[in-house]
Amino acid sequence: MHAVVATSWGGPEVLEWQELPDLEPRAGEVRVRVEAAGVRVAGLSIVGGWAEQLLARADDLVRVPEEIESATAACLVMGGVGAWQMLHRVAEVRPGCRVLVHGATGGVGTAATQLARLAGAEVFGTARAGDEAVLEGHSIQRMRAAHPEWFKADLGTLLQMTAERIHRPHVSRTFALSEARLTVEALARGERGKFVLLA
Repeated sequence: MHAVVATSWGGPEVLEWQELPDLEPRAGEVRVRVEAAGVRVAGLSIVGGWAEQLLARADDLVRVPEEIESATAACLVMGGVGAWQMLHRVAEVRPGCRVLVHGATGGVGTAATQLARLAGAEVFGTARAGDEAVLEGHSIQRMRAAHPEWFKADLGTLLQMTAERIHRPHVSRTFALSEARLTVEALARGERGKFVLLA
């Protein structure tokens, strides 16, 4: 398999596309062929990074309906589930609520905006860099640690909503997995939105 490897501490220049041995699953694990992966750091630490394969516990996997493109599904894993959980698990948004989404043009923000509207809320948003701190109190990492059973159920719900074209995740740009360095450079230039790496 191939993977993007950081060869040392540094910027995008330390990222290399390398050939590595295939991963060997242990009991209860499966080897997954990666078709698309998110670009943000949270996707690297939770999902497994920029590689053609990853290992996952079989019990943690959720089937992606065939109607959903790989890049779209990759958007749902972090930003989509995070937005869903903030709106429905924490805030319990109902029709008629008013929702303010900070960073409404980012990956989580666009998902939160769409999902809040689908819940019948009146939605307001900001689009200034640095607003992510408002969302940190209920980040997907903390939510997943507190309620691991929610993540799989919520991802399944979002995949079904996307398959039925009720929810439409936004993909700003796609890159080849072997060109992951370009995504880091684009982020450093201040480009915003949801980037997805395609294997």
